Amino acid sequence: MWADDTGDGAWFWLQVFSELKNRDVEDVLIAVCDGLKGLPETITTRWWWTLMQQCILNLIRNSFR
Repeated sequence: MWADDTGDGAWFWLQVFSELKNRDVEDVLIAVCDGLKGLPETITTRWWWTLMQQCILNLIRNSFR
């Protein structure tokens, strides 16, 4: 579990993914994201073959707007 007091940003997640990669995580097949700007690019810098999917709950919420 990671906590960040500076906000939920792509830079923070890049650090998390780098740490996971350094801990020998070799494959991330699918990632479900909430639409955070830059997050898909951040994931694919570590695991380029990862399939990206937006969270279905966020898709439903956005459809009501």
